[in-house]
Amino acid sequence: MKSLSRRFTLRALVIFVITAVVVTLMPMPAQAVPPGTPTDLAATRGAGNSVSVTWTPLTPDTSADEYTVKAYTTQTGNITWDACSASPGSARTCEGLDSLNIPRTSDGWVEVTAELDNVAGAPTPTRVRVLAYPGAPTGVSTVAADGALSVSWLAPTAGVAPTEYTATAYSLPSGGAVVGSSCTTSTSSCDVTGLTNGTTYFIEVVARCIATDASCSSESVTFDRDSDPSIRVSGVPQGRPTAPASVDVLGGDSIITVSWAAPASDGGSPITNYLAEAFTSASGGTPVDTCNPSTVASMRCVLEGLNNGTSYYVQVSAQNIAGSSPVSSRQIVQPGARATAPRSVEVLRGDGTLGVTWTASISDGGSSITSYTAQAYTSSLSSSRPVASCSTSTLMCVISGVTNSTTYYVNVFATTAVGTGPPSARVTSRASAAPSSPREVKAPRADGYSRVSWRAPSALNGSIITNYIVRAYRTIQGGEIFATCEPKKDPGSINSFIALECDLGPLPNGTTYYVDVVAVTSLFTSEASSPRVSVLTATTPEVPREVTATQANTGVKVRWKVPITDGGLPISRYTATAYSSAISEDPVGSCSTRTDSCEITDVTGPPLYIDVTATTSAGSSAPTKPRVRVVIYGAPTEPREVSAQRSGPRVVLSWLRSIDDGDTPVTVYTAEVSDATDRLLGSCQVLTPRGTLDTRVSCTVKGLSRKAVGVATITAKNATASTSSDPIRVPAQSGLLAEPRELVVYPSERSLAVTSQRAPAEGTSTVYRYRAWTQSKGGRILATCASPQSRVQPACVIRDLPNYQPVWIDAIAEQNEAKSKATPRIEASPRASVPTPPMNVTVAIKGTDAIVRWQSPLSDGGYPIQNSIVTAYAGTQLDPESIIGKCTAKKLQNKCTLTGISAAYISVSVAAVNPVGVGSSSAPLGRNVTANHS
Repeated sequence: MKSLSRRFTLRALVIFVITAVVVTLMPMPAQAVPPGTPTDLAATRGAGNSVSVTWTPLTPDTSADEYTVKAYTTQTGNITWDACSASPGSARTCEGLDSLNIPRTSDGWVEVTAELDNVAGAPTPTRVRVLAYPGAPTGVSTVAADGALSVSWLAPTAGVAPTEYTATAYSLPSGGAVVGSSCTTSTSSCDVTGLTNGTTYFIEVVARCIATDASCSSESVTFDRDSDPSIRVSGVPQGRPTAPASVDVLGGDSIITVSWAAPASDGGSPITNYLAEAFTSASGGTPVDTCNPSTVASMRCVLEGLNNGTSYYVQVSAQNIAGSSPVSSRQIVQPGARATAPRSVEVLRGDGTLGVTWTASISDGGSSITSYTAQAYTSSLSSSRPVASCSTSTLMCVISGVTNSTTYYVNVFATTAVGTGPPSARVTSRASAAPSSPREVKAPRADGYSRVSWRAPSALNGSIITNYIVRAYRTIQGGEIFATCEPKKDPGSINSFIALECDLGPLPNGTTYYVDVVAVTSLFTSEASSPRVSVLTATTPEVPREVTATQANTGVKVRWKVPITDGGLPISRYTATAYSSAISEDPVGSCSTRTDSCEITDVTGPPLYIDVTATTSAGSSAPTKPRVRVVIYGAPTEPREVSAQRSGPRVVLSWLRSIDDGDTPVTVYTAEVSDATDRLLGSCQVLTPRGTLDTRVSCTVKGLSRKAVGVATITAKNATASTSSDPIRVPAQSGLLAEPRELVVYPSERSLAVTSQRAPAEGTSTVYRYRAWTQSKGGRILATCASPQSRVQPACVIRDLPNYQPVWIDAIAEQNEAKSKATPRIEASPRASVPTPPMNVTVAIKGTDAIVRWQSPLSDGGYPIQNSIVTAYAGTQLDPESIIGKCTAKKLQNKCTLTGISAAYISVSVAAVNPVGVGSSSAPLGRNVTANHS
């Protein structure tokens, strides 16, 4: 037991000696009385395993000469951890060098005994408990992260179980300052953050038993207990680098040279590599080539195998032990060779300047030309050095600082991102002289001025023309200048960029003036153009008078009276213009003439508003006001469903009336029959027929020969225009009929809908019969149907056929006793299907609305029709992308209106819908919307 045994041995020896002397010299005293028991015993943990013990001594203090403190492993046992002693007086503790040594991770129980003259008193009645602390965590390790260290450890192997751990970073292996943000956790790992990448830190972990936890709050002890810190371990935070900086790309012949600067941060660990990548798009995509620098420090590499003239987008990233950085922003560049030499170099002299122009290089080598440079030499030798130069991105520049009396030799070269191309051949520029006179001066007559034009001098004589001056005189020779003008030009331009015209004035009207032009350079002024050109100024004409406008067929006939004055020049034309309103600026038609009337053709629709202007070489008059209003009436639509019934020398023609009468009633229908040479064979008329649009109108044409084959047409006429139907054939009285064309079969429930086209020019008096056969050839007829004579397109339904059983369909034409050949047979099987196309579709245009009507489909497919869909397309093609309107008619309502039509020409189709689906669309019907506005 440390120093206590030594003290006891020494004390026993001293006592033994003293006792022997006393026994020899003195009589034996009475036996000593044991001291009392100390009170207020307390034990406090110190650093490491040390425990400080305090108590209250006996009173008086001299009743004890020594105190003995013992620490036991149990509350009642005799096995001790350690012991210490304390002398009476000021020391009432067992601490310092004599402090108890109880393992920090184990419990201990402490008692104190007072002694007097080697006689021990009773120990404190109750031993004081010294609580165990958690042991230090072991196995601490770190993993580098970006600005942090991930710390992990093993739980202590001794002491009470900790309820949490705290990991802390220090600047030194021992001692030092706390850095970053410590982390506390109940698990075996956490991240210490707020650290600087690349800096070495030292991490220790402390285990803690929190007082509020049941395992730490026994025996009413409420303070937290921290373990000794773990052994510190070092760690260096490491993150990914930032993106490389200052990426620069340079195109070469099928290559791109890439260079860059180091990232602003290497993430705490050295850069190990760089990667440059080339893409064909500004974002995304797959790289077409990559490269790495030969050494990390070089920060430069070459992308190869690229296409000259193609734009590539280049990015660079850096790598370190933590991974790859973000990529740099992509830089665009084109690989290519150097540009070829500029062509057609020309040099014009100025005062101390050389104006140089050229034609662009034939090839830019695959990279855009960024600049041209012109150089002036005083020698033609290739070894001479330039004395002056100028650079530009255009095809001209001015070299300054040259001597007027010196001959110079000038060449030009182009520069691209690849570098500087070869120079052009040197062009000699000798000392300059005055240019020749401007040529072909023209001074047309105008109102108080003349717009004078001319051509450049034929000889510039090495000079740069900087300006032209146009001069007006009142005399043909000599005299004072009355007025001048100068053309507009761009700042810094040379001769070819100066306008060759200007407005000379003011020149009061009614006077003759004489004009010449001189060319000006920085050193010279040319001789004036000769002879002077005369001009008599004039004003624009006044407006025409008394305008009238009337409808003429589908146009407007406009008349007027000439202006009171023509302004001094003969009127070259009048222009009549039609507008859709009294204030509109957008014309809908016009006509021009030199007389007092003209006709604006092909305009229809709502009222039009007309004005007229007069024009001379001095300009045009103002338009007449107010505009004259005229209402245009359209032509009726064509008669419908024309049929012809032949009976000997007579033909009975019948038809349905026009759907749209063109804003004025149809007054007469005329039926005509002509022969193959368009010779009229006969006609008949019906005046203002009564009835509805679905009431058939008829008349009889007489006097045809029995063998004559005619063509019949029906013409509807209103007050302003007429419209004819398509011609139909009137067959001869006898003979073999032409067979039907384009037979089509639609399956339906226990039936087949059949239709075909009539033979060319065949009239509706011919009956078309459709037959269902049991075989593709021969066999027997199962059922037939015949198309009514009135149908323009023959069609009917063959019924009472078994579903899903194949039959073969053909068609023949019949008229009186004559029959045609049968068409080839078509195989089909009856079954429920979508409806057939709606029939006899018509479209009437009203303003921006299209009113669509039709007849029900030949077959509903075996199920009731639910609705019909009308679709309008812009133009003539049924392109889904050109759909401009749709409307739906419910069930058998065979009418629908498309509103707000804006296209000039539309095509309309109709499809019926049953529970099976949407049927085939009717054939497209086209209409000119603009021409049919009403």
